[in-house]
Amino acid sequence: WEQEFRLLLPDGSTRWMMGHARPQRTGDGGTLWNGFLSDVSGRKRQELALQEALSQTQAILDNMVDGVITIDERGSIASFNQAAARIFGYRADEVVGRNVSMLMPEPHRSHHDAYLAQYQVRSEARVVGRGRDIEGLRKDGSKFPMWLSVSRTLHYGKPMFIGLVQDITQRRRDEEEIRRLAFYDPLT
Repeated sequence: WEQEFRLLLPDGSTRWMMGHARPQRTGDGGTLWNGFLSDVSGRKRQELALQEALSQTQAILDNMVDGVITIDERGSIASFNQAAARIFGYRADEVVGRNVSMLMPEPHRSHHDAYLAQYQVRSEARVVGRGRDIEGLRKDGSKFPMWLSVSRTLHYGKPMFIGLVQDITQRRRDEEEIRRLAFYDPLT
């Protein structure tokens, strides 16, 4: 028998306990349970704090305007927040586990895995640590301008890449309108 439970103490406080016991047959046909209890309150507090922190982080990610995409060292998408889903037109369950190159038009799509391998071997960063404007590819096949910033981190000792994505379509339209007004407006 193994059970984790909360114990209410006489002063009104609680403790988390872990009980372990094994049955042993007695000579008269009865059962004697041998075991012990351990106070696991500290571990339980840490687990609850971690769950709360993860829940808070997920709420932040889900409410960001920027798309957040994480990929593993092979280029497989590990997470895809709601903003990324709006930007690219995919649901998270349609992309998680698939190669991130599916979100890129050619020629980047064909070269992505080679770029990733080159970075892993030589630490030659073409994207990591360098925010830049590039094109993205939506589910419907349309290309759009986006700003991408990628950083590298470790997850259980393995490299993980976090990409922040912004759809800059409106910014490009605004820039073009400013350029048009500056050079072609009849008043100027």
